[in-house]
Amino acid sequence: MKTKKGFIVLTGACVLAGAFAGCAKEEVAAEKPTATAAASASAASAAATKAPASKEPLTLSIYYHSNNGTFNDDWAVFKKAAELTNISLKGVVAKAQSDRNVSYNTTMAVRPLPDIIANKVNAVNEYALMGAYQPLDDLIEKYAPNIKKYLNEHPGEDKKWKASDGKTYFIPNVQEQYVNNTWFIRTDWLEKAGLEIPQNVDEFYQAIKKIKDMDPNGNGQKDEVGIFARSGLNTVRALLTLFGVKGQSNFYYYVDDNNEIKTSFYEPEFKKGMTELAKWYKEGIIDQELFTRTKPRETLLGNNQGIATWDAPGSTSTFTRRLSGQIPGFKLEMMTHPKDVNGNRNDVTKSSFVNTEVWGMSADNKRPEETMKYFDFWYSEEGKVLLSMGVEGISYDVVNGQRQFKDSFANNPEKALNEMLDTIGGGHPIGGFVTMDYWKGLLEPKTFDKLQSIMKEVKYADGYPQLPFTNEEVDKNRQLYAAIQTYAMEKINKWVLGAEPVESSYDNFVKELKSLGMDELLKIHNTAYKRMKDSK
Repeated sequence: MKTKKGFIVLTGACVLAGAFAGCAKEEVAAEKPTATAAASASAASAAATKAPASKEPLTLSIYYHSNNGTFNDDWAVFKKAAELTNISLKGVVAKAQSDRNVSYNTTMAVRPLPDIIANKVNAVNEYALMGAYQPLDDLIEKYAPNIKKYLNEHPGEDKKWKASDGKTYFIPNVQEQYVNNTWFIRTDWLEKAGLEIPQNVDEFYQAIKKIKDMDPNGNGQKDEVGIFARSGLNTVRALLTLFGVKGQSNFYYYVDDNNEIKTSFYEPEFKKGMTELAKWYKEGIIDQELFTRTKPRETLLGNNQGIATWDAPGSTSTFTRRLSGQIPGFKLEMMTHPKDVNGNRNDVTKSSFVNTEVWGMSADNKRPEETMKYFDFWYSEEGKVLLSMGVEGISYDVVNGQRQFKDSFANNPEKALNEMLDTIGGGHPIGGFVTMDYWKGLLEPKTFDKLQSIMKEVKYADGYPQLPFTNEEVDKNRQLYAAIQTYAMEKINKWVLGAEPVESSYDNFVKELKSLGMDELLKIHNTAYKRMKDSK
């Protein structure tokens, strides 16, 4: 592999970025929470009088390709940022391009590189170790007072920003938020069944079973669907938590109490959990199309069929408002996580405060000082407001000194707030700072308070760390990952669907994982984790 002087095209670099550190986050770590923001508007206007990032108008090229599409030069948020900083951004990815793996590898194979390149942590660090990105440590020290302030207020956070060579090549997206997903249930159907909110895993099972058997939508068919999530694997992950299974990403990695990375694949809780999920599926408690259904939330709730879902609190909380006019009495409400088989309320979906999405400065960027000042702008008070709430007069107004999302954004009948902000560039996972104002705005009235209450009762696992792999470790991971991933996911599918019994095949499952190199993967992760913990 070439290093420092040249780059090679690495097929699947973006896949690696997710696979090694929590690829399970299908919902952009970020969906966003009530309509009134607490911060005063005067602070932003005062901060806006600071010197711009560039003395003269400057245009920087940017590679940006997220789950929501490519960079749009006309986004109002970034046009406003250009007014405040004197720096405009111009996207380099064609809007028709839908595959980020392809667009990223193609971009990295052509010189000169764009001035700013955004992607996931491991994708950036991998190319950085080959010389594609500029180290930012000195630039942060000289030109980024807001970023330095954030690091000073969060001791040890800088270790998570460093690559395996000890240098910093990216500025991360920071989310002042809490969890990615939580449980929702049709409380109008619970009332019809004479039931209270389920408080433990058995009550949850019994509630779904009773509701399904009573034809609550009244169409004379048993077409109600019990438990579902945004994808089949998310459904499995959410339910396994109820049986004491720890771990994140498709490999169920977690950091134990002795600071060692392990996988739940090897543990009895995983076997027990998979056995129970197979039983629940056979009895119709789980969506029978969980691995093939597209847009399950919109489909099952919109068709008056879905009973309970595990999904993002912000957009999911809008469905009662959006569907109550179409479905009389429709009421989907957030519920506290049922206690697991051990009597605990646990969740593995708490977002790391630092998102996996980042941006950095390419080796071909000729204006590093101005670019770093631009990066720093997004950590300033006015930058935070812009990214989190959009543009005054477009997405929010100032009412009695408080910023408040416009009704057309907060209560749009067609789209959730995050979807509306997407259209103007707000809330995107660039290397900026998304505040609680955004998350409060996303949630329906009173839902924010409900989520706060839930958070006090639930124990959330920390987000799996973004590990500083060397390129040699990346290569080895790549060699091992695909086969293990394919085997494990196929086995999980077979177990849930009842195509293969868990009890008689589990020991062979563990044996096969070891033969495919699972232990070696764990060793690589632990080496990188120790490197991160020991960095200065």
